[in-house]
Amino acid sequence: MLIDLSSDLKMKEGFQLAIDRASKLCHAKMNDWQKGLLHYFAANAWEGLRHLKSNNGEASCQWHMEEVEKAILNYRLCNQYLRNCAMPRYLCRSNTNLGNVLNTLGRFVEAIELWNRALAIESSFSMAILNKAYGLITYSSSLYDNGHQAVFAKYAYGLFKQGFKDKYIGSLRGLRQDLKRGI
Repeated sequence: MLIDLSSDLKMKEGFQLAIDRASKLCHAKMNDWQKGLLHYFAANAWEGLRHLKSNNGEASCQWHMEEVEKAILNYRLCNQYLRNCAMPRYLCRSNTNLGNVLNTLGRFVEAIELWNRALAIESSFSMAILNKAYGLITYSSSLYDNGHQAVFAKYAYGLFKQGFKDKYIGSLRGLRQDLKRGI
């Protein structure tokens, strides 16, 4: 909630507080699922900081960005801890978010693989479908061959149609089920 509120209010201090709390909790005794969630939310906080900086023009031309490195590290740690958990919903989201970060860095192939992993977990997850479609469009813009660009665009178009068809209902249903189980 702190991370979402910080995003809505565009407050750097909220993201920093979430990051500080997460780093203190890293040393607490937790099971793998709890560790995975901790890293998922820490990564989201680092991503929130990155978005704030880029929207303010602070980080637009920097080669080395701590926020990006920390987000990638935390999403990868999340994936490591959650890979064998019985409820993979956050693994799906983490793969999607990590794919999004890598896509912004121009690492399209890795991003597509992560979106595919997310969709293997939850095939109707609209965020993964739509980000994969956007990633394919981004990827196609770096191709020199117009024919190849058209193939990517056609595939992306199909994904956009698929992603908007569900209007996030599948994701909300699953989230509701998690909340009912007390998670």
